[in-house]
Parts: sequence; C-alpha cells; structure tokens
Amino acid sequence: MSAASIPQKPRSMWPIAIAVYFAMALLGIAVFVTWAVRQNMDLVRKDYYAEEIQFQQHLDQVNHARQLRWKPQIAYDSARDMVTVSIEKDSSATVGNLQFYRPSDAALDRTIKLSLDNDRSQDIDARAFPKGLWKVRISWTSDAKDFFSEETIVIDRS
Repeated sequence: MSAASIPQKPRSMWPIAIAVYFAMALLGIAVFVTWAVRQNMDLVRKDYYAEEIQFQQHLDQVNHARQLRWKPQIAYDSARDMVTVSIEKDSSATVGNLQFYRPSDAALDRTIKLSLDNDRSQDIDARAFPKGLWKVRISWTSDAKDFFSEETIVIDRS
C-alpha cells in the first residue's frame, strides 16, 4: 500500500485551542498587572500615620464640640459664592484653623486661619475652590479648650 492511498485523519483542534486559551489568559494577566501598577495608590494624606497617633486628642476635641449649646455652623451660599463659618457667640477669644479638604484630590486641600469678625463669623471666598464635594474641618481653641467640627459642603455654581 502506498502512502498516498492511506486515508489521513483530520487534525484535532484541541491543542491549538488550549494554546490560544493559555495565551489569552497570560495576556489578560499582563494587561491587569500593567493597569494595577499604573494606579495612583497615594494615601489620602501624606502624614496619615502620624495623624493616627493623635487620634485620641482628636476625639476629645470632637466631644468638646458636641457638648456646646450652640454648634458651629459651616454653610455655602451659592448666590454670593461664599462659605460662611460661625462659632458660638458667647465664648471668649477664639483662635484656630479652617481646613478645606477635598477627598478626591489632596493637592486641592487648603488651610485658612480662623479670623472671626464681631458677629463671630467668617466669610471665605469660594471662587478659588473648584466645584464639587468639600469637607470643611474647623479646629479652634476657646476658654482653654480645644474643639473640632466637620461639615460637608458641595460647591456648585449654577
């Protein structure tokens, strides 16, 4: 019998399918690893761990603020494009800071010195702040006690 007369079996596609499957799986893993390595994995704050050490002091400040009869007010007025901060009217001289914290971009965070007028309030021009969600953190000292309060505002210029 000659070689030309022997019927040949069709080749199986399974070895090729298995090789293609593994090649696609390896390609998918490589794409995912490349994507994961390029993600920004910064902590919300650069001094995150140092801030955690002072957490108990922070809790004391929050508790002091909760015990006040008149709570600090932080509000955004879209008509005037101003953020207004008001502190208890019957407390003594107050010193402190306002921190505008942008959860989505730490580069936009700002700290402003607390400078209350005779009405125990302060207006901050919000035109310099991009639209979006902001956490306004106020820490102040009054009557030899430290206080802390936080409000979330949305700056939206319609």
